[in-house]
Amino acid sequence: MAMYANTPPTLLPEVDNFTGRRKEFSQLLKELALLTDIGGLNAVAEKFFISGEIIKQISHIVLEWLKDQGDRRNEISKFLLEIANIEEVAYYEIKELMKYNLKKF
Repeated sequence: MAMYANTPPTLLPEVDNFTGRRKEFSQLLKELALLTDIGGLNAVAEKFFISGEIIKQISHIVLEWLKDQGDRRNEISKFLLEIANIEEVAYYEIKELMKYNLKKF
């Protein structure tokens, strides 16, 4: 217990690579594109991958601040708007792809 009390807390590596599960969703969409031959899903998957990378940037900003290595928190709102714009388009594209392609199945 004394050893723990004298050791500064650390964050799990998962926090450093946090993408809000966008990376996994992107991979799922790529697999779905292969299974269904709906090629447009690959472009949507890329949008979610990019969104996840932006979420990772936000995580790094927060980690830097928590570690007292800088304060770029003012950039977070810009990143959140970017994520919102990307995902709004991506979800619209999914809706349109499904509307057209579900008729085939």
